[in-house]
Amino acid sequence: MEPSTGYAMLGDESIAYQIIGDGPTDIILTVGWWGSFDTDWDEPNIRAFFLQLARFSRVIRFDRRGTGASDPVPLDALPPWESLADEIEAVMDAVGSEAAVIIAAGNSGPAGALFAATRPDRTIGLILWHTSVRSLWDVAYPFGATAEEIATQVEALLEGWGSGMLIDLAFPSRVGDPGFKRFFAKMQRTGASPSAMQKYLEAEATSDGRAVLPTITVPTLVLHRSDSPALPIEHGRYMAEHIPNARLVELPGGRRRPLLGVPGTLHCRGRGIRRRHPNRPGTRPSTRHGHVHRHR
Repeated sequence: MEPSTGYAMLGDESIAYQIIGDGPTDIILTVGWWGSFDTDWDEPNIRAFFLQLARFSRVIRFDRRGTGASDPVPLDALPPWESLADEIEAVMDAVGSEAAVIIAAGNSGPAGALFAATRPDRTIGLILWHTSVRSLWDVAYPFGATAEEIATQVEALLEGWGSGMLIDLAFPSRVGDPGFKRFFAKMQRTGASPSAMQKYLEAEATSDGRAVLPTITVPTLVLHRSDSPALPIEHGRYMAEHIPNARLVELPGGRRRPLLGVPGTLHCRGRGIRRRHPNRPGTRPSTRHGHVHRHR
C-alpha cells in the first residue's frame, strides 16, 4: 500500500497532503509545526503505524504551511495557531471528506480542539495524542513550562538542530540506536531550518486553547504518556477534565513522538470511536465524564 500525494489551497498558499488507504472512515492526522510526511516513511515503526491505520480507514496527513512540502511562510508573520483549523478544513475539502476523526498530536492540540469545537458537523471524533492546549505556565496552569525554560529549550535546539540533538528527551529508549538517530536528524532537517524552528516554538508558546475545551461536543479520547519529562501527564489530565465526556487513556513510558512505541494502541482506540460514531451525521456516543483508563 503506497501513499498518494496532492495539494490543497488555502487562499494562494499550497498545503501538501498525503492519503494512505481507502477505508470507509476518514482520519485526519496533524502534528502542527513538526516534520515532513515524506521523511516519516523512512522509519519502519512509523510506516507500520500508518499501514495499520489504513487497514480500516482513509488516513489523511498534511504538512502545515511553512513545513515539509507545503508553501513557505514569512518567519516574521507566521499564521496564528488558530489557522491550523482552517488548514484542516482546506485539506478535507480538497480530498472530498465530509467528516473525519481528527487526531491532533505534537503541538497541534489547541487547533485540533478548536476545529472540533467550531466544526462538530465535520468531526466524527477527536483524539488528542500526547499533546496539550497550552505550553506556558500560569497560576491556573502550574504544570506548564516557564518562559525561561522554553527559552533554554529553544537555545539548545538552535545549537544542535539537524544533528539528532535532544533525542534523549524525545526518545529516551532509542538513544543507543545510531540508525534511529540518523533518521531523527533527517526529520529535523527536512521539517524546518533552525531559524524557522525557533520562530515556530516561540509562536507555539503563545497558543492557548483552554477556552474551547468546555464547548467540545464530539466524542473525545485523550491519549497521553504517563512518564514524559517533556510533556507531563497533567497536560492530558487537564484536557480530559475540561472536555465534556472525554476519556483519558494513560500510556506507559515517556517517548514524546506519538507515532512510535505502540502503533496498535491508536488502531484499537481510534477504531472504537469509529464503531460508536460512524461517518454519518446525527449520532453521538454516550460516555462517562472524566473516565480514565491506564493502558498496560
